[in-house]
Amino acid sequence: MKILFLLLASLLIVPVAGAQSPMDYDVQSIDSATYFATKRRVNPRPTELKKITDLEQVKRLLGDRITWWEVSDDVVEWITTPDGKAIPITGATHDDETERQPDYDYGWSEGESAYYPDEDILLLIGGHQSEIGVNLTTGDVDVGNPSFITFSPSKMRRWNGDHDGQDCGNYFIEEKIGGHYRRIIEMEGTFRAKSGGESLCQVVDEFLEDDLRLYIAVGWWGARIEDSSFYQITLK
Repeated sequence: MKILFLLLASLLIVPVAGAQSPMDYDVQSIDSATYFATKRRVNPRPTELKKITDLEQVKRLLGDRITWWEVSDDVVEWITTPDGKAIPITGATHDDETERQPDYDYGWSEGESAYYPDEDILLLIGGHQSEIGVNLTTGDVDVGNPSFITFSPSKMRRWNGDHDGQDCGNYFIEEKIGGHYRRIIEMEGTFRAKSGGESLCQVVDEFLEDDLRLYIAVGWWGARIEDSSFYQITLK
């Protein structure tokens, strides 16, 4: 009951990564020549974020900021923010304290999980290979997989996303607000209607021309970028 209580309490006190007022956007289909010509002109800088994939090194770096599951040292039970707030990550049954097992869990998966110190984000893996990014500074959960991040030139806005355990990605746009990135646009559920029926399943390439204009190439796993559908997204 204690963890259930804390889980419910955390919903009231933990900032949610996507809690900002949503913005709207327009979608325009463009041809590949326009896409690649614009990309050459913009010459976007690649995103470079430090990534640590060794679990023992991560444990040394993070210390007591992370509480690992008592019966499985690769499952995260709690994180503790710098202001002392405990954020539960894994739930457990309590019928028999000697046989505690996770009801759901997110933990370290070799080759997939990572700690990104530049963002202070810990990427964990759950059931069906679903991903959850945890911001260890703010306590926000579900902040995306930093490997998806592409910044605008000013770094005020950025493209981000993660995998939800299915074949397709989940994508969103963030803005830096109060020193931290917050979601301002959820692409899922809106892009199909705005694009005339295109499924935003796999974005194989993207770049931001500025804080208002984003270009994406939508394709499928293993497909050539040249065979993608290309779009300009304009925030408004």
